Amino acid sequence: MSAQLSFLAAPPARSPVRAELAHVYARPDEFRPDFAEWLVENVRIWRAFCARADMLIGRGFKHFSADAIFHNIRWETCIAERRNDYKLNDHWTSDCARLWTLMHPAHTEFFRTRSRSVTT
Repeated sequence: MSAQLSFLAAPPARSPVRAELAHVYARPDEFRPDFAEWLVENVRIWRAFCARADMLIGRGFKHFSADAIFHNIRWETCIAERRNDYKLNDHWTSDCARLWTLMHPAHTEFFRTRSRSVTT
């Protein structure tokens, strides 16, 4: 995969996150420029994020913190893999929250996100 994916490119045909990438490519102003690449390289983290958000919805939560979900994934990954060098950069938290919201239109208020400028 290239160092930076173009938002003008089509999602890879066999990507396990093809539907997600379609949202990212369709709304480049809402995501970090390198989020598509991160997503492809971190499918396991994305799936864990979705599973936790879906579980919280199922338990009746109307709102929750994407940060808390990321911290939980970081903790569980570190413990399960018995690694102390594992890093899950929290810069991706807001991108994951935005993408999850796009993919779950019935729960647009679950994560509260600010407007973003892609220059960050």
